[in-house]
Amino acid sequence: MAEAIPFGLAQKIIERLSSMAVEEIGSIWGVKGELENLKNTFSTIQAVLHDAEEKQDTNNQVRDWLMKLKDVAYDADDVMSAFSTEDLRQSVMDGGKMTKKVRTFFSSSNQLAFRLKMAHKIKAIREKLDAIANDKTKLQLVERPFQEGVVTRKRDQTHSFICEEEVIGRENEKKTIIDMLSNSDEEENVSFISIVGFGGLGKTTLAQYVFNDEKVKTCFDLKMWVCVSDVFDVKAIAENIIRCTTDKKVENLDTMEQVQKQLRERLQQKKYLLVLDDVWNEDKEHWCDLKKLLMGGSKGSKVVITTRNKLVAKITSKISPISLKGLSEDQSWSLLKQMAFETGQETIDPKLQAIGMDILKKCYGVPLAIKTIGRMLLFKETEEEWLYIKNKELRSVTQGVRHLSVQIYSGFEDDLSSLAKAKKIRTFFRFGYRKLKALSRDIQKLVSLQHLEIDGCKSLTHMPCGIVQLTSLRTLNLSKCEKFKELPRDIQKLVNLKHLEIDYCESLTHMSCGLWQLTSLQTLKLFGCMQLKELPREIKKLVALKHLEIDRWKSLTHMPYGIGQLNSLQTLPLFVVSKDLAASSSKHCGGLGELNKLNNLRGELCIKNLAWVTDATLEAKTANLKEKRHLKSLELSWDSEDNNNTYVSDDENVLEGLQPHHTLKELKVKGYRGVSFPSWLPLVTSLVELKISNSMCQHLSPLYQLPSLRELFLYRIIGLEYITDREITDEFSASTTFFPSLKTLRLENCPNLKGWWRRDIVDAATTTSISSNQYQQHISLPSFPCLSYLYIRDCNNLTCMPLFPYLEEELYLDNTSLKPLQETMAMTMNMSATSSLPSSSSSSPPLSKLKSLALEGIQDVESLPEELLQNLASLEDLTIWSCPRLKSLPRFMQHLTSLKKLHIGKCKELDLFSEESDDSTQCVTTLQELEISVYHRLITLPKWIGNVTSLQRLDISKCPNLTSLPEGIGNLTSLQRLDISKCPKLTSLPEGIGNLTSLQRLDISKCPKLTSLPEEIVNLTSIQSLAILDCPNLNSLPQGIGKLTSFQSLQISKCPDLNSLLEGIGNLTSLHIGDCPHLTSLPEGISNLTSLQTLIIRKCPHLKERCRERIGEDWHKIAHIPYFEYIDY
Repeated sequence: MAEAIPFGLAQKIIERLSSMAVEEIGSIWGVKGELENLKNTFSTIQAVLHDAEEKQDTNNQVRDWLMKLKDVAYDADDVMSAFSTEDLRQSVMDGGKMTKKVRTFFSSSNQLAFRLKMAHKIKAIREKLDAIANDKTKLQLVERPFQEGVVTRKRDQTHSFICEEEVIGRENEKKTIIDMLSNSDEEENVSFISIVGFGGLGKTTLAQYVFNDEKVKTCFDLKMWVCVSDVFDVKAIAENIIRCTTDKKVENLDTMEQVQKQLRERLQQKKYLLVLDDVWNEDKEHWCDLKKLLMGGSKGSKVVITTRNKLVAKITSKISPISLKGLSEDQSWSLLKQMAFETGQETIDPKLQAIGMDILKKCYGVPLAIKTIGRMLLFKETEEEWLYIKNKELRSVTQGVRHLSVQIYSGFEDDLSSLAKAKKIRTFFRFGYRKLKALSRDIQKLVSLQHLEIDGCKSLTHMPCGIVQLTSLRTLNLSKCEKFKELPRDIQKLVNLKHLEIDYCESLTHMSCGLWQLTSLQTLKLFGCMQLKELPREIKKLVALKHLEIDRWKSLTHMPYGIGQLNSLQTLPLFVVSKDLAASSSKHCGGLGELNKLNNLRGELCIKNLAWVTDATLEAKTANLKEKRHLKSLELSWDSEDNNNTYVSDDENVLEGLQPHHTLKELKVKGYRGVSFPSWLPLVTSLVELKISNSMCQHLSPLYQLPSLRELFLYRIIGLEYITDREITDEFSASTTFFPSLKTLRLENCPNLKGWWRRDIVDAATTTSISSNQYQQHISLPSFPCLSYLYIRDCNNLTCMPLFPYLEEELYLDNTSLKPLQETMAMTMNMSATSSLPSSSSSSPPLSKLKSLALEGIQDVESLPEELLQNLASLEDLTIWSCPRLKSLPRFMQHLTSLKKLHIGKCKELDLFSEESDDSTQCVTTLQELEISVYHRLITLPKWIGNVTSLQRLDISKCPNLTSLPEGIGNLTSLQRLDISKCPKLTSLPEGIGNLTSLQRLDISKCPKLTSLPEEIVNLTSIQSLAILDCPNLNSLPQGIGKLTSFQSLQISKCPDLNSLLEGIGNLTSLHIGDCPHLTSLPEGISNLTSLQTLIIRKCPHLKERCRERIGEDWHKIAHIPYFEYIDY
């Protein structure tokens, strides 16, 4: 577990010492010679680092030597940071004039004191470094030539194979992940799951364990494993994913375009599992780039990430990560026995076991440490040999870890000594693993500690006082301490602190004045601190600050005056314009001019409350956004939390003055009240995503030739009548490509939008008759050449827009006209007769590659003509919802040879029993999911459903007149899930349900007249889960259901008679009981459920006290269950 000094760290020190800036600073402060000597000594040591890194695993002295070197390297880095910080401070104070700085140096006793202090530190570093350099000869370290492949010491490549017998103690985590992988309810095509933990906890092992599980194998069409490690290269990762999909040699991967094309082809229409092992990347943009490449698979595809970094998990997914903890004492002993003793050895010497337990106390449940010690103990049979390992070798296994990570789940008070009271704490640092009591007793031994994390301590109100003594601390994380109120004034003692995280400390109301003395601070994270109302003016003193990470606090009213002096600032997600117009010109609030010189800003920037800008032309231009070439995403928001805002600024001039650099990737405009958009919009040629919402504009600037635009979102633009004020002939000709890269278009809640152009092709046509012009219109409208996703909602006046024949992913039309769809489908007429269409059109009918179609809220459609939709050969998902005049399912469905999902609902005139509906479903042999909902005319299911033998899921809900299901449902031998809910007149299920031998899950809810389940249910040999919710008259399960070995999970809610329900179900592993207010005690039968692993009781007030651990009257019935939880809400 030793953490070697990276070759790159030494290289970084040398590069900093060699830079012109450091040489200039060295000359000014009179330490140029000392810095030059440091550089030479580091260069001498760097030459033997490759040899040292290889030898450290087998040579403890070399490992100690590397640790000493790393300490000195960090000290040298701190000294150079101090010089740079002082230089920045003087630049701020003196306007950056070097001559004045020299003059200040000679006249200021403070500057003299600084020089003497720095000279003393450099001398101390030199002495330590010289001693380290002399030791390299004693250790016989030799120089090695530089090799490109060994610049950094990277982790070995991992793979997916695992010997499952060696895995101990991760069953619960494995089950949780497999449940998440099996969940197919996500809306996105691909979702991310993160496994988080520090090195050695077994993240990779757990991922391998899951990857090779038999259930996981059946869930996915394709499984891939890629080890990422240090370098997050999107192209390289994509190439490795492609290689995982085939045994053949992969060629033609020279360009990113070739890579993305091949990757999409390999993943297309496949549900896949991808493991990305050992990920370190925190760059959100890189993640977005990779995610876009992975969107080609089927819904339900999953990516599992293993990482040491919680931020990686936060960036990639909204789902809470799987956070690994150390093994329990019993699990640790089982693992040590497995590694230290020969297979089959039954008896173990009690003395050896006692020594082994002492060893495990110092391993803190870390599998890698236990395995390493176990391998050392293998074939050691005497007490003396085991004691030698314990006393001598154990330190070498644990001493290399530098970080102190404290994860506390039971609270502690405000002094450091009470940390020892916490029940579940992980602590590891350079001296090896220690008991927490050492933190209060021997705080002076931690003076070299550099990284401290106290995360999620809900009862922590103040920072433990001893922490300010840790003067070597570089990183401090106090995130998610909900009651944490303030930083101590003496936090200024942490002079080397570079990174401070106080995310989601919801009680933090103000910042300590001591914080502004931390002139080396580079990162300050304040996400989720919702009580902070302002950033103090003193923030300008943090001259080294590069990252100020704040989110959209509603309480933040302005930016501090002087923040624009932080010239090193790279991250500033939010800038708030003050609504106090008078104060914006005072020395309290900073205006847009504070952004003027912050040209190193990168990533995201949101400028909020632009409605309060007073001098539109002058103030907007002083923001100087045009020079911020590193910004990737810009949000300009006029929306204000103040609903009483009556001030109307000159929005058009404000937006005109906020022109960004042409390299911007994302632009969001919210609440803009101007009539038109600025002239610079088409000039932002790198723009990939454009979102405009809550605007009053009437038309947009020409966007059709933006070469990189992939996503266009227009939402709630009430005044918009036409997308462009130009004529169609101005925007489209044979020499131009219309929206050459656009993939996604969303038009939502634009009720006055009539068309794309103010004058469409019909207005311009004068030479042909009306009848021929109708055809000419179809072939003359431009087409989106790359559009894959089109979403139009609440735009019921939209009748003319560009054609979209090449859609692949989804077409969603809700409360809008069908005319654009009809125009696109009409392209099938004599397509080969026109040259205005791309060449592929003649071979591919319109929408022939479309996978998903949703028609919702179409008020005037009575039928869907076959000639319109007969080309949908690739359609997999069809939704018809809230079409009140639709009378029958269209006959065209027989052409839908790829259809997998069909959702029909809220179509009050639809007759599922008509001859047309019956005929339309006869040939649907690929359907896997059918959902029928909000259908008042349904009394029983139509017989044709029994013919859809490919069906895997059937969902029937909100059918108030449904009384029965047909016997033919028993023909659905592929059905895996059956959901019936809110059918108040359903009285029984058919006996044929017993033929559903593939059924795994049966959910029945809110069916009050259902009194029993058919006895044939005992034939459901694959059933795993049964849920009975709010069915008060269903009071028994068929006898013999307990013999079903696959039956593992039962959920019961609002069912008064539980006793008979729980009889004879001995294989259950999970039981949920909820909403039973009249249940006074648990049935005796629950004590017979010997396989039960999880019991959750919710909102059963009489049971709360009866099930209290050890003292409750019903505790003896459930004491054998490993996991029990009572929930009040």
